[in-house]
Amino acid sequence: CITLGERYVDELEVDGVTGLPTTTPSDCVWARALYDVACDAGNARGCEAFARSVHHSGPRSKPDIALEYSHKSRTLGSAPGFYRLGDFYLGGTRVARDAAAAIGYFQRSCDLGSDAACQRLTGYDLSGFDPASKQERALRACVHGSWYACRNLRDEVRDKGSYAHNRALRREFATIACEDGDKDMCQALGRTTDE
Repeated sequence: CITLGERYVDELEVDGVTGLPTTTPSDCVWARALYDVACDAGNARGCEAFARSVHHSGPRSKPDIALEYSHKSRTLGSAPGFYRLGDFYLGGTRVARDAAAAIGYFQRSCDLGSDAACQRLTGYDLSGFDPASKQERALRACVHGSWYACRNLRDEVRDKGSYAHNRALRREFATIACEDGDKDMCQALGRTTDE
């Protein structure tokens, strides 16, 4: 259902008929119907696809419905669902602004492997809202596979001095970032991302 819905939205061939030059409102209606069927069947990707399709659809945007489907997606364990809820709560869109709840959603999304959520935790100034320091959030994101967070930690350690301990710590963060796909860090270590 999700794949067929994406084919409607992306104007690809559906049932042997090539889509129109631009996506039409009826294409989006068919796509959403298919996403809804997938969501009702317990597929988190279907719930998230539905939420995404109604959240950022210009003047036809329906944030209330996007919020509802993001909650369904979160219940099914979807990293994008947690991330979208973090956005809703951080911005106070259709819910009371609650930075602590937003941080919790971003952290859960990061834990589930969303690099965007990990970056959000490390790059956003949440002082005053989050008892954890920016470095603690970055360390958590690094541990959960965010090369961006590992790289930031390495840079912070490098800027604080050149003691042997700091060099070893910098190298450790650079190694983690490289192993998570940061080509610049691999190059700095003299490695390739395949090693």
